[in-house]
Amino acid sequence: GFGDTALMVAALGGRGALVRKLRAAGADVNQKGWTALIYAATNGHDEIVRYLLAEGAEINATAPNGTTALMMAVREGRSSTMDLLIARGADVNRRNDSGASALDWARLILREDQRENNRGNPPPADHLGEPWAVPLAEARRGSPVLSGNTSAVMCSLPFSRRE
Repeated sequence: GFGDTALMVAALGGRGALVRKLRAAGADVNQKGWTALIYAATNGHDEIVRYLLAEGAEINATAPNGTTALMMAVREGRSSTMDLLIARGADVNRRNDSGASALDWARLILREDQRENNRGNPPPADHLGEPWAVPLAEARRGSPVLSGNTSAVMCSLPFSRRE
């Protein structure tokens, strides 16, 4: 099975010293399932993310549904973790089992935030022309988010977005 290991739980909880002890005792940084790296990225524990990567954690490892550490950092709004993972080579275009990428999730969250912040005002500009959004323009045009069908992508998120 894909049960959680002590290393995964320690990474999720931000327990850096325990993560290092478990690793020194032989804990596998690439255990199948929701990996320790995915868990650390979910809660924005950058020090643990750096340590796990230095210990050989696969940056693009996927959970059973295809979700990556970068996708979870995006979903939780962990900007420093996103920056760290992207700088270390995380694949922003990798897709989960539902066909959504970290870029799709970022775009969806941006749209939802804009809708929430602009109620009663004209629709906000689409920033696809911005330098930071260039990969979005190159992303698969059949994506539910890029086509405007956000309901399909919302169903693919493993948890609801925290505010």
